[in-house]
Amino acid sequence: VDRLVYARECRAHPRYGELAARNAASLGQRAATAPGDGGYELLSDAELLALYLYAADTEMQGVLRRWMRTNTRHERELSERVRPRSEGSWAVCTQLICEAVRRLAEPPPMFLYHGMNGVAVPEHLRVPYLNLISFSWDLEIATSFALGHGGSVDDPSAKGVVLCLDAFSCLPWSFADLQWISPFADEREYLCVPPPPTNYCSTPCFHGETVRSDGPVQWVLLRAGALDTDDHDDQCLPWPAH
Repeated sequence: VDRLVYARECRAHPRYGELAARNAASLGQRAATAPGDGGYELLSDAELLALYLYAADTEMQGVLRRWMRTNTRHERELSERVRPRSEGSWAVCTQLICEAVRRLAEPPPMFLYHGMNGVAVPEHLRVPYLNLISFSWDLEIATSFALGHGGSVDDPSAKGVVLCLDAFSCLPWSFADLQWISPFADEREYLCVPPPPTNYCSTPCFHGETVRSDGPVQWVLLRAGALDTDDHDDQCLPWPAH
């Protein structure tokens, strides 16, 4: 209940008001200024709460993303053992988050960054991606996470990787600035939602090229692309239906 109260209070944030007014104007409507006043409401209570939980609850975020990762054909047997009984709830929660991001979507900065500690990626990366992913527009923040200083790793490694996303390659992906709703606003988080496949032979993916790896941090330039699902179906991650 407390989290729902907080999520509702986020409607008073200037950024939320700005985005609500933008969307209302595009629809020829008046943005709501108070609950139940008949104006356009950008996000429902359920969407606000789901988005807040994703931004605020690291454990819940991990469980949600793990549920999406394990819902693949080649891991079906495993997922039946590890997936919680609340499977339907995770599907609904994922849809709420994705819909919220699409409504909040705006052009992102040219580059966004994602730091991972204790991880190395192939020099040439090509992988399907249909999960949620968070980036920071602050390179210093991402580098800190890559070196294990972000507080999310109990036993940090001395090495890590920073994914440098060319956000302009990601159209029509959706990006939402979460600073106004996140209790960790200093992380300057953008939540990225890839589009669902537009046909049976188009699955969003990332292409990565290592640009530097001679120090504690491996730097990888990331661009968006598409894969043929006929060839890569076992690797593809699920996407909730609209």
